[in-house]
Amino acid sequence: MIELNGFHGTDKEKASVYDKKGFSLKRYTLGEETVNAQRNKPSKSPGSLGYGFYMFLDDREMATLFSKKFHKEENIVIYELELKIDEQNLLDLRNNEERKRYNAFFKSMEEKIEERMKKMKKTNNHQSLADGIALEFYCTYLKTRETIIVKSIMGESYTTDTKIRSFFNNCTEVCIRDGEIVSRFERCD
Repeated sequence: MIELNGFHGTDKEKASVYDKKGFSLKRYTLGEETVNAQRNKPSKSPGSLGYGFYMFLDDREMATLFSKKFHKEENIVIYELELKIDEQNLLDLRNNEERKRYNAFFKSMEEKIEERMKKMKKTNNHQSLADGIALEFYCTYLKTRETIIVKSIMGESYTTDTKIRSFFNNCTEVCIRDGEIVSRFERCD
């Protein structure tokens, strides 16, 4: 069992929902964009680590910095989370061998990823849409071919409020795909 600690930033409006109802995880899947288009509803793009609830590993400052991209600073609320997860259910892309496996899978699925991006009819300036789609495909592959259920994905990323981007990652993000692994969810004041 692995224990991870992290931070998630949101705004006061969403925080009031968490304060009343606690942690919640809405689950999205690829393919919903087709159904949503038929119903004239917007589609949710997967984040760079796929669909899920995101936190920054051991880094409250990064959660605040990332939240500033979407919310006024005075409206930001930070939550601290603790996860307990079996190692087999954590897809850790910081691991060199796992990253190589994922990159080979990505390359083999390139046409399918491009098709899905076209179906979504959107680009995502804040995160890598292609990686999010590929990771959704990869998790399905792991589940059907290797009976591995990915409950969380972890990878290095880059978050900043500067105009130019460094090529060196400065944080670790965790995408929670299964709410059952969240053992603690508390507001940080």
